[in-house]
Amino acid sequence: MSYSMLSVFEFSYRYVIPSVKRRLIEKLVEMGLKRKEAARKTGLSISAVSRYFQ
Repeated sequence: MSYSMLSVFEFSYRYVIPSVKRRLIEKLVEMGLKRKEAARKTGLSISAVSRYFQ
């Protein structure tokens, strides 16, 4: 699927939001939070947070 066929909302949902979540988790862990704490604060599962660091 080309980018021109995606609506702004679809593009955001597929690409922008996951990138922002990943960066937020990275920053929280850099600041000293454990992955489990970062997952709890962001509402993500621990396994989802762990995937960001693979």
